[in-house]
Amino acid sequence: MLYETPEALSQAPQAALVPASGDGARGPWSSHALSFQDGANQNDDTPSRRHLLRDVVDRYMASYTGRDNNRASTLGMWVAFLGDRFIDDITPNDVVRVVEHLRRTPVVKYAGRNKMTGERSYREHGTRAPATLNRYVVLLSALYKFAKTKPLEGPRLLPLRHVSPTDAVPKLRVDNVRDRSLDEDQVKTLLAYARSEHWERMYLFTLLLLTTGARKSELLQLRGQDIDLAGEVPTATVRRTKNGDIKVMVLTGAVVREMRRIGLPDADGFLFPSRRSKGQPFSVEKSFKRMLVRAGLPTARLHDMRHTVGSTLAREGRSPVEIATVLGHKTLEVVKRYSHINVKAKTAIVQNSALADLR
Repeated sequence: MLYETPEALSQAPQAALVPASGDGARGPWSSHALSFQDGANQNDDTPSRRHLLRDVVDRYMASYTGRDNNRASTLGMWVAFLGDRFIDDITPNDVVRVVEHLRRTPVVKYAGRNKMTGERSYREHGTRAPATLNRYVVLLSALYKFAKTKPLEGPRLLPLRHVSPTDAVPKLRVDNVRDRSLDEDQVKTLLAYARSEHWERMYLFTLLLLTTGARKSELLQLRGQDIDLAGEVPTATVRRTKNGDIKVMVLTGAVVREMRRIGLPDADGFLFPSRRSKGQPFSVEKSFKRMLVRAGLPTARLHDMRHTVGSTLAREGRSPVEIATVLGHKTLEVVKRYSHINVKAKTAIVQNSALADLR
């Protein structure tokens, strides 16, 4: 979870930030809850049918059933800036000012307590990437969509005709300078090191990452009952993805052989169980990072295995729809990062086909 210091939040440009007060100042951001004062209507005589943004956030999170653990903290940042504003009063300029402030403000994370004084300490971790800020705006847009959805009981929080302020906010340019995928030689090297790891299931875990494009959280939640090796097509079923959907992954022959070699757990047992905490999945982050360093890939990340699958499919000329289907993306917007690879592959396919001989 990300924590802003009061000092950092007090430096927002183009608008004065003052502490929010009253019943609205609550939740994990209450110690420095802020609201923009830019001449917007905050009259106490506002009709009761209008709703503060913080109240809409409370209702949204109460109904949220997805697996995004960062959603509450991200919405908490919007509450910190705009929580005491009526949701129908927030403008695109308000959203842009918040984004610009967050873009310039270093991320400050809790780093534990000082051993000498016992006080809480924090550490700066650089600024947020444009892609991260774009996701913040997308989440705010989802909040407005929720507010316009008719609940089972009572009226909508916003009329259907209301236009979300996020619709007029341009996306920040995302420059993916760093190649976030592994080449063929790096994949082979990584798999060779995975075979020799102390954790006996590291090879299977890495192989699944590189053949299914699954997220770490999706693999760690797999249980014996989710694996079907007897069917015509061997599969593994993720009961709930980050998006709250069910996802069926096709297993390659190498994965099936490895699963049979090490054996599957009981129906309720985790495929990757913790060796210390009974009934919990294995905590893989540190072991995987050590393996990456040993394999000569110190700057790579676990999530890069997912990008590697997307890039591999794009090089083979697979369409954005096919890539999104394998990776489990709900929209094609996310797979645009592979478009430049896909164009090269399509060029080779067309040039080497009968289409090139047409005159």
